[in-house]
Amino acid sequence: MSQRPLLIFGCALIFGLFALLGAGAPIARFELWLAGLDSRASAEAAARAPLIDCVNQYDVPWRLGYYTYGAQSAWRLAFDDLMNNARDFADSAKTNMDALPARECEPRMLYRLRHLQPDSPLIGLAERYIDALHQANLARRAHSSAVPGAYMPAEEDPATVARLQPDFDRYLQASADLRAALASADIGARREQQRLLEQRLGQDIHWHLLNYMIQARLTVEQLSQGVREKTLTPLQLAKASEDLQQAWEAGQPLRNRPQNGRTQPAHYLWSQITRPALHYQRALRTLHEDWQEQAAPERLSEDYHAVVRAYDSLLSYYNKQAQVDY
Repeated sequence: MSQRPLLIFGCALIFGLFALLGAGAPIARFELWLAGLDSRASAEAAARAPLIDCVNQYDVPWRLGYYTYGAQSAWRLAFDDLMNNARDFADSAKTNMDALPARECEPRMLYRLRHLQPDSPLIGLAERYIDALHQANLARRAHSSAVPGAYMPAEEDPATVARLQPDFDRYLQASADLRAALASADIGARREQQRLLEQRLGQDIHWHLLNYMIQARLTVEQLSQGVREKTLTPLQLAKASEDLQQAWEAGQPLRNRPQNGRTQPAHYLWSQITRPALHYQRALRTLHEDWQEQAAPERLSEDYHAVVRAYDSLLSYYNKQAQVDY
């Protein structure tokens, strides 16, 4: 028997033994070791993955369901649109807090990170996030009759909202801090993974898939920063949209090639993100066209939030299938 089948058999046996023993921490350490065989960047990405999964589970529902609903007309329209088009999200746009699994956001999700990077500032940010989420959920559940799981009734019951607001605001701030730190750390890791992919396999279908998702993320971040700082121009928007379109088209020849065992998961993942990706690109074009035609500020605000929601939709489909395949 060759060494490769022996290694696979040995790994399977070890995982089986850990499963029988219920040894969660040793399993996490062993997974880190396997990831480390690939690269340091892969091991670090594996350590951050539980935090990203947690934020992905809770952040959009909380922000849409509590903070933005009733705060301004554009976001209220975005929330109503989300409810009417739940199929745009791979998880059907979960906005009922009671339906979300709490186990995704427990202190044990930090085990990998503590083991690999004990001095990482992400640890403190994640601890504050976990505590803030717990306190906000306790406050919400204490008023469950007044605050349905789907949204905060900001206009219907101001007194209740005023009592709950401090816990909600603390969660939202902890979430914003953790998201910013994760985004900064994760984009570097994705670039390193892309470099390793090209080094080992060339610019194959996996490389182009990752390249498109990186470009999609950089695009929405560039727009968000430009809107916050009031520095975004129609020319910058057109260039960002064009770069994203080029990243999509660059992968087309590889998507049209026959599949094999190695490329089949990437082909399938491309097929899963096609509809939300094209919707994202259309939303960018609509924003640019309306801006060029000097549409009303309210219309441009709605267009911008449609771009953000389209990106969230794209990411939800990518994450759901990528977690299965990779």
